[in-house]
Amino acid sequence: MSDIEATNLPTEPTAEVADPNAELPPETATDGEQPQGQAQPVEDDHEEVEREGQKYRIPKALKGEFLMQQDYTRKTQEVAETRKSLEAELTQVRKFNDDMINAKAEVVALDKTLAQYQQVDWTTLASQDPVKAQQLWIDYSQLKDRRQQAVQQYGQAEHQLTLKSQQEFAKRVEETKGVIQRDIQGWSPELENNLFGFAKTIGFPDDRIKLAMATDPASVKLLHMAYQASQMLKKATQPPQAPAVTPKPVPKVSGAAKADKDPSEMTDKEFAAWRRRQIAQRR
Repeated sequence: MSDIEATNLPTEPTAEVADPNAELPPETATDGEQPQGQAQPVEDDHEEVEREGQKYRIPKALKGEFLMQQDYTRKTQEVAETRKSLEAELTQVRKFNDDMINAKAEVVALDKTLAQYQQVDWTTLASQDPVKAQQLWIDYSQLKDRRQQAVQQYGQAEHQLTLKSQQEFAKRVEETKGVIQRDIQGWSPELENNLFGFAKTIGFPDDRIKLAMATDPASVKLLHMAYQASQMLKKATQPPQAPAVTPKPVPKVSGAAKADKDPSEMTDKEFAAWRRRQIAQRR
């Protein structure tokens, strides 16, 4: 066979050899199945919370405990700050009180010493011992000046203590007002007057009621509970009222009532009917 004939002969198809380095086509996923080789999404069980300006990611299961701890820390800090503020105010009040006591004690001591100088016969002493008289007079004058300074210190300390007490009282009144409005539903001037009147009926003096309602929220809440109980008891002990009877409307008679005629003016038919009625009434 020649070369030309060999080339014209049909040849069998040859199988293609896959390239091992070639990328495989993506497999088609069937319904309900995840494509092989692809990771399933993982549910995030963390949550972001913020504390003191910083953000943290914590497990959701620990969020409640984290928030409780955060709330406890905040309340602890508030209590510490309040205690610190109260201690500072108490220290200041004690200082004013101590200054006032010390100034008062000094005034009393100086008064006793000055009383001794007032018994001196200055004229006789000056003639007998001018130098001693002059020295005693200088001491006497200095003691009077010290007494005047002590009196001024006492007045200043008393003024500061009074001012501080007034400020504390006003602050306490505002705090009491806020607690009452928060804890007593429907608080109003009318309810306040009702509580005041109720407290008087059970024997509390006016000044004590006013002080308690201005500075003691616990007493006000207790008084409100007693007032509510008294109102409920009052309603429960009232006798039942009879239901109001509604008068029934008078039935209307259709047509106008006819007045009886004189028998002499009746027709035979009307006279016969009139006689029958008379006879029926006699029976």
